[in-house]
Amino acid sequence: MRRSQSGMTLVEIMIAAVIGLIGIVVIMQVYALSESRRRTTTSGADAQSNGNIALYGIVRDLQQSGYGVSLESFGCTVNTSFNGDLANPGPFALAPVAITDGGIDGSGHAMPDTLRILYSTAAVVSKPDILTVSHAQTDTLVNMRASLGIAANSLVVFWEAGKECALAQVTGFPDNPGVLTNNTQLGHAGGSPWNNSAVFPGSGYSANSMLLNMGGMALRSYAVDIVNNNLQLLEVSANFAGAPSTTFLVASEIVNLQAQYGKDTGVHAGHVAGDNIVDVWDNVLPASGAGGPAVSNPWGQVVAVRLAILARAGQFEKPSTPGGACEATTTPPTWIGGTMAVPGGLPSCYRYKLFETIVPLRNVLWGWS
Repeated sequence: MRRSQSGMTLVEIMIAAVIGLIGIVVIMQVYALSESRRRTTTSGADAQSNGNIALYGIVRDLQQSGYGVSLESFGCTVNTSFNGDLANPGPFALAPVAITDGGIDGSGHAMPDTLRILYSTAAVVSKPDILTVSHAQTDTLVNMRASLGIAANSLVVFWEAGKECALAQVTGFPDNPGVLTNNTQLGHAGGSPWNNSAVFPGSGYSANSMLLNMGGMALRSYAVDIVNNNLQLLEVSANFAGAPSTTFLVASEIVNLQAQYGKDTGVHAGHVAGDNIVDVWDNVLPASGAGGPAVSNPWGQVVAVRLAILARAGQFEKPSTPGGACEATTTPPTWIGGTMAVPGGLPSCYRYKLFETIVPLRNVLWGWS
């Protein structure tokens, strides 16, 4: 007797295989969509973190900008030298903040600006003091009213109205530092790589000129590396062994930086120069070497900075149509100062996060002198 046989026919197996393949395709499509959205969300969170880190660092420095620099000295060109090189780190304006405009791209959108911030890093106190005796170009001793707060290896700036400033480093104290009597002496001999008589004017500095205590000095320039798309900090300071400056990475995926001066010019009705109210926002570099009271010194009229940071999410968003145009960002990111350029132009396959703030320059507003 023949036994009965049971099983699946070839047709049934093929139908089951097709159904299984359809299920796998559906599952993979759902997974791919979910993974794409997860990466978009994650990269958005990274952009948020990077932008906050960049903004926090710049705002913190802006809040300290101008510390140790007297109002009447704003705008003076400071001549420097390191190991005899007058171009390294080179002259800079004695001002809390300076903005270098990055210009515009071919579509009229703003390219990244450079923001330079200056303040004293004196450990105890930073107060300007007065020369009691004139200082010739080749002198290496300073006779001053007092050396309170000035330490060995501090950087100091010589200032006199109508002359360029000079940067030197303290190498010692021939008499007791910190004594509040006339004719306290401070040395800036040639043993320091920062000291070079060539940075002093040929006529030197007269009695009653000013000496500013910068401590180790923080001269910090924030700029976007448009090749690697990150925010970098170039710092000039006496705290780096063997070199006047060094470069740090602040935050990744920062693609644009915009800044404007808030100027107290008194041009608006009911306003006067010196009332600490912003009348004009622009990125026009104030004239250097003006000197004089803050109300008439273009640098002293800068009482705030308006700032924008553009962070890019790291996820590349593929166009919905293979080979088609990017769709993630089709309009230029816009802050209150205008539109901002993005790497590669528009449309872009990346998403962007914009951060904006206004920072009052409190050491200017407080009239530190």
